[in-house]
Amino acid sequence: MSWSIEEEQLHNDRVTQKDIALALDLSLITVQRALNNSGYVSAELRERIARYVQEVEYVPHKASQVLKRNRTRRLALFSSSQPEYFWDDIGTGIALAAEHIRPFDYRVDYLRVPDNACGEFLDRLGEAVAEGADGVGFANKWLQAMPAAASLLADAGIPFVTFNVDAPTSGRLCYVGTDDRSGGRLAADYLGKVLYFRERPRLLALCDGTDRASAAETIDLGRLRLEGFLDVIANRLPEAEVSVASIPRGMPEDEEGPWLESAMGGDGRPADGIYLVAARNPAFIRALEALALERSYSVLHDLDKSSLHYLEAHPLMAVISQNPILQGYDAVRALERILDAGSCPEDRIEIVHSLVFNENKEHYTNARLAASNLALTR
Repeated sequence: MSWSIEEEQLHNDRVTQKDIALALDLSLITVQRALNNSGYVSAELRERIARYVQEVEYVPHKASQVLKRNRTRRLALFSSSQPEYFWDDIGTGIALAAEHIRPFDYRVDYLRVPDNACGEFLDRLGEAVAEGADGVGFANKWLQAMPAAASLLADAGIPFVTFNVDAPTSGRLCYVGTDDRSGGRLAADYLGKVLYFRERPRLLALCDGTDRASAAETIDLGRLRLEGFLDVIANRLPEAEVSVASIPRGMPEDEEGPWLESAMGGDGRPADGIYLVAARNPAFIRALEALALERSYSVLHDLDKSSLHYLEAHPLMAVISQNPILQGYDAVRALERILDAGSCPEDRIEIVHSLVFNENKEHYTNARLAASNLALTR
């Protein structure tokens, strides 16, 4: 094994339990009992050892922790199933993290459940608990099931985190994901810059339709993105004409393209800037190609095969990446830290949005390919 100079110094400077015993003039067994909470140690000595451990920033050696517990820890992560390309990337990040922590006796399971299948989510969660899960992570896509899920995990004493979609009042220890309003703000910032010198530019935002009966109970990522978008546009392009079109709920996939074509250019006056808020990338790209909008700037969320293909042919397009691979990876590593340390060092791990263009797409596609290849070696 090779070591860099910094790694060698860190390795040599690691504080051990023996160092603690020597520094405090105590026996090694006393220190071990205090740190492992096994055997009798007076309250005074425990406090003295705890103060010193905090002072020297003692970190338990991971390999010895694994030997001590002598069993495999199990993590279970749950997500939605659509759009498939997005959750595939989440799965790549989860698999990559699983490979990194496998030598320390961790097993990671990743399960996908449709958005509206609250009963199925609770059933699968219950199975994971019954099978001995030590930590759980989920994207909050089943809002009505959250109270029951949180209660189940609390009763079982299982820590959990959320990723991609938060459930801040559920009792989760950490959230891993993006600020959805910031995604809309980034789209508006891009369109505001490229359309700054156009007189009274026309902007179109395409959103998913909302079921009014359940709107108050549903976490609406599209609404948050749209709010961020409209706030920035009002300041950057106050003279702009802004329209918002809602894609009907339950529309068959083969009807999405014609509907989008009509919304984007059916009146013969295509918008100068188009923001796809909804996760309808393939249909949107097909509509763009059919309309051949040579002067319209467009921006959408998430890298997939269709958007990557279109980036090469359409220099006026940008894609907002929220790095789902990193979200999946960090969700697993957050659970690992919680189980190893007994607490969570941070309430949020925020993934920053980034803009992808044709000029810099190789950076993102190469990173994705490298992560996918590593994950597939499990």
